[in-house]
Amino acid sequence: MVRMAKTSAQSIASELTKWRTSDTRATLLLDLSNVYFLGSECLNQLILLHQSQRCSPVLCNLSPELVEVLQLTRLDHLFDIRLR
Repeated sequence: MVRMAKTSAQSIASELTKWRTSDTRATLLLDLSNVYFLGSECLNQLILLHQSQRCSPVLCNLSPELVEVLQLTRLDHLFDIRLR
C-alpha cells in the first residue's frame, strides 16, 4: 500500500500518471485531506488509473467539496472512498 499526501491538484495528477505507467501493482491510498479542488486533469488521471488496473486507488479524508464533485460526476461509484 502506498500513501500519498499532496496539496496541489496538478502534483496529484502528475503522480497518478507515474503510477498508471509504472509496472507496479498496488493499492494506492490517496490522502486528500488538504485538497479542496480536483480539476478535470486530475479526475481524468484517476479514471485512467482505475481503467488500467495497475493500481486500486482508495480516496480518503475527502473534503465535503470533493465528495460533492465525485457525487455529481457519479465517480463515487467507481472509487473506494473513505470519508474523514
